[in-house]
Amino acid sequence: MRWDIETSFRALKYTVGLTNFHAKRQESIIQEIFARMILHNFAEMITSHVIISQMDKRHQYQVNFTVAVHVCRHFLRSRDEEPPPDIKALIRKNILPIQPIRPG
Repeated sequence: MRWDIETSFRALKYTVGLTNFHAKRQESIIQEIFARMILHNFAEMITSHVIISQMDKRHQYQVNFTVAVHVCRHFLRSRDEEPPPDIKALIRKNILPIQPIRPG
């Protein structure tokens, strides 16, 4: 897949939930956009530290980024009363095989 600017924005839009806004004022909408971009960057940083062992497997695997964003959102929303989840282990459990690039 070719990663051009439209594809990147589409992935950002649907992965972190920039399809609907909760605010009405322009300043609040901008704040929501920045909050979601921070969430995306946090999830990207966490997933870059997740190690997936590729040994003895038929395919190469990658992190399911949509699940990683949901796990990071749950981590950021967790309260002090409950123990924080093991983010890397949860992300490591949700992996996808890397699809070969098809000419097209």
